[in-house]
Amino acid sequence: MTKHIVKIILVIGVIFPCTSQADLLYCGVHSINTIFIQGDRDDNDAHANNALVVIDGEPCNNSNLIYIGNTSASYNSFLSSLTTAYVTGIRIGIYVNTNETIPGATQIASINFVK
Repeated sequence: MTKHIVKIILVIGVIFPCTSQADLLYCGVHSINTIFIQGDRDDNDAHANNALVVIDGEPCNNSNLIYIGNTSASYNSFLSSLTTAYVTGIRIGIYVNTNETIPGATQIASINFVK
């Protein structure tokens, strides 16, 4: 009996495959309210070693907090661009990776400057 149940489950798995696919989400154009640059933290907070950006307006992937990890190859480029946008007041278009999240924040995939 157990062999038959296993076979049925395997057949169902082949016929109806379950796949999870993450999306690149466009979040619109925003201003930057705050930038947090965090290093190692004694409290092992999930936000450690990330640049966190608080954006205005509608939430992006259910949050107004986006991030880029300091181990990302594009960290320095993003940090420089985000700082420039913050200091000059230029608004940015934001794309995020919906599968890359930390508590309350979604990973930045791409930004563009908007006049």
